[in-house]
Amino acid sequence: MHNVHAHHAGQLVAVGVVDILPRCLSSVYLFWDPAFAHLAPGKLSALKEIEWVQQVRGPSCLCSCAAAFT
Repeated sequence: MHNVHAHHAGQLVAVGVVDILPRCLSSVYLFWDPAFAHLAPGKLSALKEIEWVQQVRGPSCLCSCAAAFT
Protein backbone atom coordinates (compact mmCIF):
# COMPACT_ATOMS: atom_id res chain seq x y z
CA MET A 1 0.00 0.00 0.00
CA HIS A 2 1.13 3.50 -0.85
CA ASN A 3 -0.06 6.92 0.25
CA VAL A 4 -0.55 9.69 -2.27
CA HIS A 5 -0.78 13.26 -0.95
CA ALA A 6 -2.26 16.29 -2.72
CA HIS A 7 -1.34 19.80 -1.61
CA HIS A 8 -2.54 23.26 -2.57
CA ALA A 9 -0.66 26.39 -1.48
CA GLY A 10 1.23 24.35 1.09
CA GLN A 11 -1.92 22.89 2.63
CA LEU A 12 -2.70 19.17 2.63
CA VAL A 13 -5.89 18.77 0.59
CA ALA A 14 -6.29 15.01 0.12
CA VAL A 15 -4.69 11.66 0.90
CA GLY A 16 -5.24 8.57 -1.18
CA VAL A 17 -4.28 5.00 -0.40
CA VAL A 18 -3.44 2.87 -3.42
CA ASP A 19 -2.15 -0.63 -3.96
CA ILE A 20 0.27 -0.98 -6.87
CA LEU A 21 -0.19 -4.43 -8.36
CA PRO A 22 1.94 -6.06 -11.08
CA ARG A 23 -0.51 -5.14 -13.84
CA CYS A 24 -2.79 -2.52 -12.26
CA LEU A 25 -3.34 0.15 -9.67
CA SER A 26 -6.03 -0.44 -7.07
CA SER A 27 -7.52 2.60 -5.37
CA VAL A 28 -8.26 1.62 -1.77
CA TYR A 29 -9.36 4.81 -0.05
CA LEU A 30 -9.40 8.60 -0.47
CA PHE A 31 -10.15 11.28 2.07
CA TRP A 32 -9.98 15.05 1.71
CA ASP A 33 -10.45 18.35 3.45
CA PRO A 34 -14.19 19.20 3.19
CA ALA A 35 -13.26 22.78 2.27
CA PHE A 36 -12.11 21.42 -1.11
CA ALA A 37 -15.15 19.22 -1.82
CA HIS A 38 -16.32 21.63 -4.54
CA LEU A 39 -13.23 20.62 -6.56
CA ALA A 40 -14.45 16.98 -6.67
CA PRO A 41 -11.23 15.42 -5.34
CA GLY A 42 -12.59 11.90 -5.82
CA LYS A 43 -13.06 12.44 -9.55
CA LEU A 44 -9.68 14.11 -9.88
CA SER A 45 -8.05 11.25 -8.00
CA ALA A 46 -9.65 8.67 -10.30
CA LEU A 47 -8.49 10.56 -13.39
CA LYS A 48 -4.93 10.87 -12.04
CA GLU A 49 -4.86 7.15 -11.26
CA ILE A 50 -5.96 6.33 -14.81
CA GLU A 51 -3.27 8.66 -16.13
CA TRP A 52 -0.63 6.94 -13.95
CA VAL A 53 -1.63 3.48 -15.19
CA GLN A 54 -1.48 4.61 -18.82
CA GLN A 55 1.97 6.18 -18.37
CA VAL A 56 3.59 3.53 -16.19
CA ARG A 57 1.88 0.29 -17.18
CA GLY A 58 0.63 1.15 -20.68
CA PRO A 59 -2.86 1.45 -22.17
CA SER A 60 -3.33 -2.32 -22.45
CA CYS A 61 -3.15 -2.66 -18.67
CA LEU A 62 -6.00 -0.19 -18.28
CA CYS A 63 -8.16 -2.28 -20.58
CA SER A 64 -7.28 -5.48 -18.73
CA CYS A 65 -8.18 -3.99 -15.37
CA ALA A 66 -11.45 -2.52 -16.60
CA ALA A 67 -12.43 -5.87 -18.07
CA ALA A 68 -12.15 -7.44 -14.62
CA PHE A 69 -15.09 -5.32 -13.44
CA THR A 70 -17.49 -6.03 -16.31
